[in-house]
Parts: sequence; C-alpha cells; structure tokens
Amino acid sequence: MRNLLHSFRRQLTNYESILAYSLLGIAGGVASGLIVLAFDLAISELSLVWGVGNHGEGFEALPRWALFALPAGGAKVLGCIYALLKPADRETGIVHC
Repeated sequence: MRNLLHSFRRQLTNYESILAYSLLGIAGGVASGLIVLAFDLAISELSLVWGVGNHGEGFEALPRWALFALPAGGAKVLGCIYALLKPADRETGIVHC
C-alpha cells in the first residue's frame, strides 16, 4: 500500500498524468459530496431536536428567546474555543494561511 501511494504521488508530479489527476478529482468530488450530505443530514436532525419544521427552514417558529440564544450561545462557544488557542494559532483569514 505504501509503495502504491508513493507511486501515485510520483505520477502527480508529471503534469501530463491525466489518470492520476482524474482519480484525485473523483476522490475529492466524492469526499466533498459526502460532507455536504452529512451537513444537510445534521441540519435536518438538529431541526427535529429543536422543533423547527420543514427540515430547518421554519426557524421563525422557534420561541423568541431561542432566536437570540442559539446564535449568542454559538458565538460564546466559539469565543471560548478561540480563547483556549495559543496566540500563534489565533491568526485567521486567508493572509495567514
């Protein structure tokens, strides 16, 4: 398996290797498609937990306190996670990639 992966990486260094790039594109497309489906399923399931109808499209039906509490709570959780990072890891944006 390791030799196969090494051979595939070597083929990727050749810009004329259509088969290697095609396989890489197919694998990337399938992986991103599965991630999108998982994200959609997660939204649908969480909407059932919170009582939002129409697969997450009826968020207006939530109680008024939840319309504020859910985004504010999410921001608080992300802020706490961000505060736990080392200062060198806190850089965000494309410039820091």
